[in-house]
Amino acid sequence: MNKKTIAIILAAGDSTRARVLSGVKKQYAKIAENKTVLETTITTFAMSNAIDHIAVVIHPDDIANYSEATFHCQSKLLPYILGGARRQDSVLNGLRAIAEYNPKYVLIHDAARIYVDDSLIYRVVSSLSEYNAVIPAVKVSDTLKYVSAEMMVDKTLPRDNLFYAQTPQGFDYGMIKNLHERYRDLDFTDDAALVEHDGGKVKIIESNFMNFKITINDDLNWARIVWRGLEKNI
Repeated sequence: MNKKTIAIILAAGDSTRARVLSGVKKQYAKIAENKTVLETTITTFAMSNAIDHIAVVIHPDDIANYSEATFHCQSKLLPYILGGARRQDSVLNGLRAIAEYNPKYVLIHDAARIYVDDSLIYRVVSSLSEYNAVIPAVKVSDTLKYVSAEMMVDKTLPRDNLFYAQTPQGFDYGMIKNLHERYRDLDFTDDAALVEHDGGKVKIIESNFMNFKITINDDLNWARIVWRGLEKNI
């Protein structure tokens, strides 16, 4: 892996679905006494031999919180990037900002997925030597129901070949930047969807549910429980 790989970590959201009682956004919430969500995620990428640099995209209102959260994790960290109104805008801002570092590959990751591990990062980056777009995902095991606006079951959906998409999603840098520029006026829920929309192929590598995303307060509470369990086993 001698081609430069930069990880873009997205932390620009307003966290309206997961704010702790003090009003802190989820990316700056504490997982442990002196460990925030964002710092935990950055540390994992900083320790990975597959990653050369890390660029974090933040909300313009969060500069002070970001500086405090990253005080102890400067390794590989590039200057912060200000996000946009949508996730997609924030990704494009990040892709534009890292152009000067001439990366071959880019990984795009949600800051709120704190239990991403080095093995998954390595497998995503390794697969980019064969594929232009690689995403981790988990096979759907639950029965899926399609419901009406009145929350009545309309039909049961077949779950064969269905996967929950996760991050970090890996791409050839030039390709994904061009797609974000080309489709910046459209709305997509993840970066792989731009590749699909353009007719490209996306390779899935299997992940696991430990790589869950902190979205609501229950997720944050669960992340803290997992952290305490991991600490006991160290």
